[in-house]
Amino acid sequence: MKIKVWKMMTLVLASICVIGAVKGTKAEAKQDTGQVLEDYVNDHFDNSTCYAIENIGKDKTPVLLIGKEIADEKNHTYVTCDVYACKKGKVKRVYKNYSNEGGRTLYLYEKEKQLYLGAGLSDAAFRLCIDGTTPCEYKLYNGLSKSVYKEGNKVKKSYGVLSGDKYDKMRDTFTYKRVITFREKPILFDKKKSVSYDLDGKGKKEKITFTPKQKSSGLYKKLVISINGKKKYTLTEKYGFYMYSFQRLKLKNKKIFLYLATYGDSEDGSHVVLQYKSGKMKKMIDFDSVANCRWVSDVKVSGNRVISTMQDSDMPGLGYTDFRTSYSYKNKKFVMDNKVHPILRYRNIKNGKEGVFTLKVKKEFTIYQTKECTEAAKTVPVGAKVKATEVYINQKTSAVHVVGSGYDGWYSSKDISYEILFEDVGGVA
Repeated sequence: MKIKVWKMMTLVLASICVIGAVKGTKAEAKQDTGQVLEDYVNDHFDNSTCYAIENIGKDKTPVLLIGKEIADEKNHTYVTCDVYACKKGKVKRVYKNYSNEGGRTLYLYEKEKQLYLGAGLSDAAFRLCIDGTTPCEYKLYNGLSKSVYKEGNKVKKSYGVLSGDKYDKMRDTFTYKRVITFREKPILFDKKKSVSYDLDGKGKKEKITFTPKQKSSGLYKKLVISINGKKKYTLTEKYGFYMYSFQRLKLKNKKIFLYLATYGDSEDGSHVVLQYKSGKMKKMIDFDSVANCRWVSDVKVSGNRVISTMQDSDMPGLGYTDFRTSYSYKNKKFVMDNKVHPILRYRNIKNGKEGVFTLKVKKEFTIYQTKECTEAAKTVPVGAKVKATEVYINQKTSAVHVVGSGYDGWYSSKDISYEILFEDVGGVA
């Protein structure tokens, strides 16, 4: 009898261990999937992206939601989103423009322990979950149309046209949980932070720790990066910083880099791209070495290029101006593709309008035939209307390309210094 009891206890303990191991494996799988989705956001979306990761997959597996049409900018809620799922380490978009018609916010619901993305109107309810990479969706209507349950594009069950009572009963089988809040990218940090990324492309994740140090008058002076517990890089900020952000960049050729930014007074700081290779970390791009770059608003990857949106608060003649730069990875280094950069936007400081819009000249200026500004072409008079389309930047001077009212040429920073040439635009030094 004692032997039988002992064997039974052994079997029970073994069962408990197996169950615990399975639960542990599932928890680890969810954590890994969440990290894969975070990495995907870093690798494929710029810093204007708002996203959420919710456990609406089967067995509450994490799923990525990319915000499209915003409902409330202040509270980071959305009306429309794209849905991405991960299977075997690969991420794909499984639903485009999942929409809550009528301008209502997207919600989270639950039914029989399964979480759902929820949308709908007063007489319609839509509930979505993901099985692997297959969208599973309830589309319920109050007498308006046939209510169905779909898996992918196939209708698996039709409920016919529901009466008001039946519609209410089916809708109420889903329990409201909360509003889905999207978050901005990148996330800013003001304390020590650790993450796990594959930084050298060898398939194994490194533990990366960011430690701000030497705080004085509310400002940090240094940001130390450690890999697996060993210090590898120190960014020293002369004027100090309050917060920092980081972003993993993965090129088409599978080379991996780390974008690092700091934010001090007036959000001034450093903006660099680093590479961790052979146990060492080195600087690959210093965006701040580009004249007319005061801030970097976003960084993203396209093929084997790193594309950034740079911002200047005192672009000659224009003031606040955003322009795009790109760097190609060639022969183990990044090379700027061109010294001529498209202007993305400037700002009307009176009405807040942004973009490449028509400007009215308030102070006459000389334009040149080429970007080097060696041969004068014409004088642009007060009252002429032009658009600023490109900026040419070298280490000493810059030139802005303007077109309109019969004029087409470049004005030089050497001629105008910090003067504003156009009405209703401006900046600060």
